[in-house]
Amino acid sequence: MTTNQFTKFAVGDLVYRHPSTRQREGNAGIVVRVIVGQEGDEPHVVFQCADGSSSSILDCSKVGYGGKPLRTVNQALAIVKVLSDAGELVTADDEHQEWPVEQKTDGWALACDPWDRRLHWLPPRGEYRLRVGEDNRSLVVTMQSLLL
Repeated sequence: MTTNQFTKFAVGDLVYRHPSTRQREGNAGIVVRVIVGQEGDEPHVVFQCADGSSSSILDCSKVGYGGKPLRTVNQALAIVKVLSDAGELVTADDEHQEWPVEQKTDGWALACDPWDRRLHWLPPRGEYRLRVGEDNRSLVVTMQSLLL
């Protein structure tokens, strides 16, 4: 994993779209390309999301560094708090959940949601927005703890 002298990212790093505190599906992933133009041009980056899709080509200034290459973890869990369900408050009994974690880096966790069993890059602080179920309902969650 070599970082080009003109960028802050290397292939294999975790990156996210700004700001990291308000993430949603498709806004974080693993760098697959760093594109460096002529000297003085702003570099660009492309990342692969947890669902396998790729981001568009993004200005490096619009992308933040999430961490070094990933570390696979076994039997790790994220304690996730559901903040809202389509704008409504959830009951205290449904508020906290354990999500299995497959990988981590610098506080970020690649965790599996309990509804659709899809993977999501959860930031160490802040909100994460996702859509679940056949009705595609919107949820806001936050990762409160990472248990390794």
